[in-house]
Amino acid sequence: MSTRVRAPEGRDRVAHGTGRRSGASGPGRPAEAAGGGRFRRPGWKEPRLLIGVGLVVASVAGTTATMAWATATEPYVVAARDLDVGTRISAEDLRTVDVRLEGTEGTYVRDAAEVGEGDVIVERVPSGRLLPAGAVGSAEDLDRRPMGIPLETALPAETSAGDVVDLWVSRRENTGRGWSEPVQVLSGAELASVERATGTLGAGTGATAQVLVEEQDVSAVVDALASESRITVVPHMGGGG
Repeated sequence: MSTRVRAPEGRDRVAHGTGRRSGASGPGRPAEAAGGGRFRRPGWKEPRLLIGVGLVVASVAGTTATMAWATATEPYVVAARDLDVGTRISAEDLRTVDVRLEGTEGTYVRDAAEVGEGDVIVERVPSGRLLPAGAVGSAEDLDRRPMGIPLETALPAETSAGDVVDLWVSRRENTGRGWSEPVQVLSGAELASVERATGTLGAGTGATAQVLVEEQDVSAVVDALASESRITVVPHMGGGG
């Protein structure tokens, strides 16, 4: 008689229920934990992220400040017309413009209120130019005198106020029949203006050149004018000194 042996049901169920597949995770180790913590999205408190944000903010702020500084302007006073030496300054002679200058502190007049009543121009300022602080002074500051010189010889058409000129004088001979050799009596003087009596520069037109003469040279020019000498105004080429 044969005997049949049965395996315990519990043990069989355990064997089938706990069978493992290839690659399965062991007990207590979830599959997603195999690589957990290796790649993590940074939070707002991540030091490297905070440093990066700070650098970007600093860069933007620096660029904004630089652009604001580069475009900043300040008011300055300019001549509304040509201001010749000796001109008594009035409000109509000046206007204000906004410009950007560097390293010119105290060089130019910033406010028309800085020009006092009775102040005069002691250094010629062309129209539209910034008004130098050194070009404004009192009548006592004038060390040059404007003197009218009748033009015996035509001046070049491009001659204008502010050009540099020399004065040459030829005295009449005692016989009254000729003129002496010309002698230079003034060198490097400034031409203040030219009064065109007939709209042209030339002899016989009555045109007069206003020349700024320093104190030590005034007597020589006065003597030439008083003796009815022939005075020739000679401009420097290019208006230079």
